[in-house]
Amino acid sequence: RRALDLVYLLVNETNVRILARELLNYLMVADHEFKEDLTDKVCSVVTKYAPNKKWQVDTLVRVLIMAGEFVRDDVGSQLVQVISTAPELQIYSVHKFYHALAAERHSKQIKQRQLVKIGVWVIGEYGELLSIAPPREDNDDITGPVPEELVVDLLEGILRGGLTSIEIKMYALTALMKLTSRLDAVVPRIQKILASYQGSIVVEVQQRACEYTSLFQFDDIRKQLLEHMPTMEDVERDNGEEVEREEEGPNATTTTTSASAVVDLLAMDDEPAQPSSKPAPAAAPAATGASIMDDLFGLDLGGGGSAPAPAAAPSGGGGSSAAIDLLDLLGGGDSAPPAQPQNNPMGGMGGMG
Repeated sequence: RRALDLVYLLVNETNVRILARELLNYLMVADHEFKEDLTDKVCSVVTKYAPNKKWQVDTLVRVLIMAGEFVRDDVGSQLVQVISTAPELQIYSVHKFYHALAAERHSKQIKQRQLVKIGVWVIGEYGELLSIAPPREDNDDITGPVPEELVVDLLEGILRGGLTSIEIKMYALTALMKLTSRLDAVVPRIQKILASYQGSIVVEVQQRACEYTSLFQFDDIRKQLLEHMPTMEDVERDNGEEVEREEEGPNATTTTTSASAVVDLLAMDDEPAQPSSKPAPAAAPAATGASIMDDLFGLDLGGGGSAPAPAAAPSGGGGSSAAIDLLDLLGGGDSAPPAQPQNNPMGGMGGMG
């Protein structure tokens, strides 16, 4: 593990091809307990230091073939984004995934589910490109175009596999539905496949099959609904422009705005000094509250000396006046008026008689 960490730290733009190949070789023979951490490291260095997008796609497909069950979902999303934003790689990518899925299907056991999910999505999105042979320089393990019937055979085989998960089945149904707007010759066959799953015992599969089958009643809008997904190029371009704008000039403006916001938040300017010049309005509510409490509790029923004490307290001003009034009301002050009810506790009641 220490050697693995050391190799991971040594990877950079100049040696990523060599070290990534060594990591992939070790991934083939690594123990099961190390594969998850090793897969994360390989995907990380490939994504970070890839010399070009083709090498990135090719290497990540190899990782999916060898240890697809350990690949995180975000890596799959990044791979899909790379393919969608690189039209020159879409022919190569769809052929690469088709042959990888064909080999996985021949094993009669779907082990690399992440590979199947991404591959089914790519075939559903760019399946019409399988009829085009990939460029000669990319023709390493790919042999010519793929007939449309074989494409449907592959997806149907994955869909009807006994060990296929519900999630992958829904991916396959969606891919077949997309192909109805891309491969015209196999539309009737795909329609029959979708109709056969309208009675599925799995509610999710049945619902999706019924929804897709009903779309054939609206051929005028079906192809528009099943068009290729928009790429992320516009979003990336906008983000790049925002980053450039942030790097050029608005740093000073942002800093100034942030600084003023902090000053306002911490009240370090001269504006808070204004309320201190008008203590009378703040003191008046305290006196009013004190008189209301006096009237409510009858503090002045025993004599006339209790009322002046709360009235005289505001002359001190500020928060100390309010504190004295509060202590007077609660009986915690040292003034003489609160002591009078103790000398004659029934005086108030006598007066009422």
